[in-house]
Amino acid sequence: MKKAILYLLLFLLLFQNSGRLLVLAWFKLYQPQIVRTLCENRNRPELNCNGQCVLAKKLAEADRQQQAANWDRLTEVSIFMAPLHVQYAFDPAATALSTPELPPYRADIRPVSGPAIFHPPCA
Repeated sequence: MKKAILYLLLFLLLFQNSGRLLVLAWFKLYQPQIVRTLCENRNRPELNCNGQCVLAKKLAEADRQQQAANWDRLTEVSIFMAPLHVQYAFDPAATALSTPELPPYRADIRPVSGPAIFHPPCA
């Protein structure tokens, strides 16, 4: 089950950025037909365009669509802002329960371990 989810997520991740790949695959599959029908330079074979003009336009369109999709995703972000007229009140009983009581400070109590333990390691 974990492998199936892994492969599904991997496929979705790769498919998300495959717009250019799909355009290139479409171009390679239909290149002879594109050269005959869609190419701007089909009447001037000396340029050896071979449909590159159509490919460039389709890639530019795919990039524009990808950028537009990214921009739409960015513009949907909403920010929560609390209204200014809301006032928060704290219950003093609740704060008294949550504040730990510390013992009073006593200067006459010394730590058990003294400076005798801070020495260079023995070789």
